[in-house]
Amino acid sequence: MPSAAWPKGAGFNELNSGNTDAARSQFEQVLQTNPQDADALAGMGYIAQKRGDYAAAAQYLNRAANMGGDQSAERKQQADDAAFYGQLAAAQAAYKQGNVSQALALSAPLADQSGEHGTAAKLFRADVLRHNKDYPQAEQTLRNLLAEQPNNGPARENLYYVLRDANKAAEAQSILQTLPAELQARLQPRSGGGNPADPIRRQAQQAAASGNIPQAIAILRQGMGRMPSDPWLRLDLARLLQKQGNTAEAADLMQPAFRPGATSSEIYAAALFASENNAWPQAQSLLSRIPAGSRNSDIRELGQRVNYNLQIGVAGRYLAQGDNVAAANTLKALAVTPPQNPDDAGKLARMLAQSGDINGAVAVVRSNMRRGVQGNAGDYADQISVLNQAGLNGEAQAFLANPELQAHSTSAQLASIRNGYVINEVDQLRTQGNYAAAYDKLIRAMQSDPQNTDLMFAMARLYQSGKMNKEAGVVYDYLMTRDTPNQDARSGAIDVALAGNDVDKAKQLAAGLRAHDTPDRLILLARVAEAEGNHQQAMSYLRTARGKLTGIEGSDSGVTPTIGGLALADNPFMTTSPGHGASTNVYGQTAMPWQVTQQTRSPEASPPGIARQDLPVENANAGMLRQVNSMMEQLTDKTATWALGSVSVRSRDGESGLSKMTEARAPLQWSTVPFGDSRFDINITPVTLNAGNSSDEASTRFGTGALIQGLVAESLSSTPPTILPTVPSQGSQSASGVEVGMALTGNQYKLDVGSTPLGQDLNTLVGGVQWSPQLTDYLKLILTGERRAVVDSLLSYVGVKDKYSGEKWGQVTKNGGNALLSYDNGDAGFYAGMGLYNYIGSNVRATKASPARRAFTCVLTTLMTAS
Repeated sequence: MPSAAWPKGAGFNELNSGNTDAARSQFEQVLQTNPQDADALAGMGYIAQKRGDYAAAAQYLNRAANMGGDQSAERKQQADDAAFYGQLAAAQAAYKQGNVSQALALSAPLADQSGEHGTAAKLFRADVLRHNKDYPQAEQTLRNLLAEQPNNGPARENLYYVLRDANKAAEAQSILQTLPAELQARLQPRSGGGNPADPIRRQAQQAAASGNIPQAIAILRQGMGRMPSDPWLRLDLARLLQKQGNTAEAADLMQPAFRPGATSSEIYAAALFASENNAWPQAQSLLSRIPAGSRNSDIRELGQRVNYNLQIGVAGRYLAQGDNVAAANTLKALAVTPPQNPDDAGKLARMLAQSGDINGAVAVVRSNMRRGVQGNAGDYADQISVLNQAGLNGEAQAFLANPELQAHSTSAQLASIRNGYVINEVDQLRTQGNYAAAYDKLIRAMQSDPQNTDLMFAMARLYQSGKMNKEAGVVYDYLMTRDTPNQDARSGAIDVALAGNDVDKAKQLAAGLRAHDTPDRLILLARVAEAEGNHQQAMSYLRTARGKLTGIEGSDSGVTPTIGGLALADNPFMTTSPGHGASTNVYGQTAMPWQVTQQTRSPEASPPGIARQDLPVENANAGMLRQVNSMMEQLTDKTATWALGSVSVRSRDGESGLSKMTEARAPLQWSTVPFGDSRFDINITPVTLNAGNSSDEASTRFGTGALIQGLVAESLSSTPPTILPTVPSQGSQSASGVEVGMALTGNQYKLDVGSTPLGQDLNTLVGGVQWSPQLTDYLKLILTGERRAVVDSLLSYVGVKDKYSGEKWGQVTKNGGNALLSYDNGDAGFYAGMGLYNYIGSNVRATKASPARRAFTCVLTTLMTAS
């Protein structure tokens, strides 16, 4: 068996050279042969410690110490050190995230330790307390430490900062005078006049500019070996490591700035790095440690940018919670003095547009662009997006064509901006119903950038609008593996599942949504709840969404807002103008002939090709509010219990006493939803029927009139007369009674049973059953079995009685069923059906009928071209 000494020695050599991956490979090889090798276990511990995984480092080093040997005690100490710094790192991480209470709680037991561990923990706690403005507690912590260690320089320096921030100038100056001269100098920012590290930095920048990033990193590492305390070498190296994806090592490089006693230059460099990574609270915390007298114009400018982005973060949280009113107020205050940085200005404009203030967003963009080119195309991405969203594509393209902007931008940045323009144009074509042109434009862009997820999302939306839900589902399923922070792919997949009536899949996908507090997400959840038949939950989501859109406080997800301690009632005027929110029209809700109606504006409310595209962009919140109002009204209608009464009169021309009929009815209906989506109706309908009086001549065709006429004529003479004798009229033909019935209706079925008007010898049982399954997205089958009264005349409806013979006949019912197959994709459709019926009545010859039906329908779109 080969000796493990060689790979073990090679592992330590690689570790000392900084090649941790190769070292780990060597140590793992040793451990495969001997899992109890103490040196290899220790080596794995050192690697974990370098990677910042202190818990794993402590575990490996403890195992190595337990193996015994000469280095057992040393490794045990190293394991304890790793465990301590792991706990301290957790407290530091909590502090960086702004969780001061957790940072203090985690570090409290560490401060009780003795030696260097306890000192480090106490310095950290004092720094946290100072930044939390708990100056008395911070001062007490440091004075206690100095009582134990009077010569502790970091403790004295930290105490100076605490006293200075607490406005104890005299005491602060007294402490400052006790510090060594070198330490006093470190409290001031480095003055200009040349930095010894500048030549090294320029050399590294040249290597990076030529594309040789590894060489640039090597140059900076060598420089740090010669000048380990230079913050600018450290910053440049951290930036390159971050660009290479080595974020952990980049963050570790900037850690010295967080220690007590860090110089102003170190703190400023770390604040710059934090700002470049959007860690604005961390940057603010760092900058607050630089004395006011040491802040130059660059530091002050960074401080302004940090404060601005913190406010942007507040507005972003409002938007994430769906509180657009609060977000708009915060953003409008920032827009009074918009930032000069193009990236910051673009972020402000984008969020203004998101809050519904598209005009304010465009104003910010135009103001910033008038200052000239101040960055690359990536810095202006949000500004270009806002212009495209506002329909100002010409302005966006003109700015992108600026030679100075193109000179400062990479081809990838320009391509990304162009893709954004393509997506905006494709979405416009899609809403116009011009799917073919949208597809052609989109597929050309995807050929150049097939992995671009934004283009894929646009294609999925196009498939959805084109009723190709299966294809859209495939795209969304793929995108869910690389979903956006807002989970747009999951939301799209839920939409597709609902369109396909796959409620189980929609429910499963909805369970994976992380945020439920934005209006659009609440609307989606309401649709899922409604599809499940959970009407109350759906209405709760819609009420919350409406509260957020209208700025009502307390609109937490799934909870109805309250007023005076009680739940807020629904707006009683919400249904007085269906589908419309508050109107800014000077004429009210009614559009005058010289104005454009809402239907002409909305692509969803008008046929394809008819929607106006030259109108100002509608506030997104207004569209969502209109959708919420409509859904709440539909849901209320679907679930409400109501009673309805009316009066109707029906008249049929014909021969008096025979085919003529006048019907008057006063239906009364009570309706409720006993369970799920099923509606139960009870109908009571008083009915009065009148066919009039038959004339003597008409009486010969009524009942036995013709037979009587023949018998009379035969009795008068053996020779039939030229004119047959008339038969006296049988009087007025009328009837009245009350129909009763009940029905149960669901999404795919209907059952009903009832009677014709109840009265002496009038009534007969009628009813039916219908089942209508949806076979595919567009194909539907309707099967019907029924027994219905034939209501064409009084004779067929309730029957009549011949006064001469006493016989009754009529009261005809239509008995049988039919099958109907229909296809409708919204643009064209057809249906075809066939049935078999048997007409049965009293003293009426049974008749069979086999009706067949077929039809074709299509939506015609008029295309108008202006010359």
